[in-house]
Amino acid sequence: MRIFVENRGIADEVLVPLGGLYAGFAWFIMQVRKDRLRGSAIGDVDILAGRLDWAEVGEFERLYTEQLKGKERWHPSNVAFLTALMLARKGGIKWPPSTDRLIAIEAKCAYLSPQAQSISREYLKSTKGSDQKVRKLREQVNDLLESGFDRVALLDVITTPPVSGIDGQAWLNAAAVADDSRRAMAPDLETRLPPDSAAGHYVWSLGAVVGGDESRRGSSSVIEIRPAQENPLLSNDPRVRGRRREVDENLRKLFASLPKPLNLRVIFLDCPECKQIHHLDSACLRPLAGC
Repeated sequence: MRIFVENRGIADEVLVPLGGLYAGFAWFIMQVRKDRLRGSAIGDVDILAGRLDWAEVGEFERLYTEQLKGKERWHPSNVAFLTALMLARKGGIKWPPSTDRLIAIEAKCAYLSPQAQSISREYLKSTKGSDQKVRKLREQVNDLLESGFDRVALLDVITTPPVSGIDGQAWLNAAAVADDSRRAMAPDLETRLPPDSAAGHYVWSLGAVVGGDESRRGSSSVIEIRPAQENPLLSNDPRVRGRRREVDENLRKLFASLPKPLNLRVIFLDCPECKQIHHLDSACLRPLAGC
């Protein structure tokens, strides 16, 4: 999940169609305990995300126009990124952030053992496809919908062992193994969620190469199995609307207790070690415990 939220290109392949969010200008809380959001809830939300805004309306456009001068050879996106970074460092991000658009992701991972010599549909199915596990998964996804998040998605992550090869062949081999893994699981992936669920479903296939890791060397691709719908319970169920109001209020209090970010990396972790929420780049708040 850290690789996912830190890799903006990959994250955008899920967040943009899922909820119109861009990883480069969004906030994230990983593994947030549900009882922080709703007092009676149990478990956690693997990834909770929302949008960021600038504190001063029009300030970004003004600074962007100023930064364009003398940078005619620059790509506009590079100027925009530089402008956003400068404004963030000046304290320009609105804080606490908005909670009017909340995206919740339930993530599951299947890993093909390094000892395996070939892709085994039976092995992969055993990690994700049992009736009991599917039933629990559906309950978890449905709980996110009943909590009142605007859009909900299941993210299945399929990882494979590192493979070798000469030069670019290693990358091609990793891509082939990752794709074979996804294809082997396809029949089970298509039935992970019930047909009438409003949740979206995405599959992220990761293939590593020897001497690297999935975040730097290897193959990585995202496929949308089904798009998400706006949570119908927000308009149809008064109880869900009440839960959402509780979530919004608790999130505002939570963000007010956290330091205002001074860069575009707004990623927090509900740390299982120190039991506190802190920035992903910060040291764990429990002495001698690492996150």
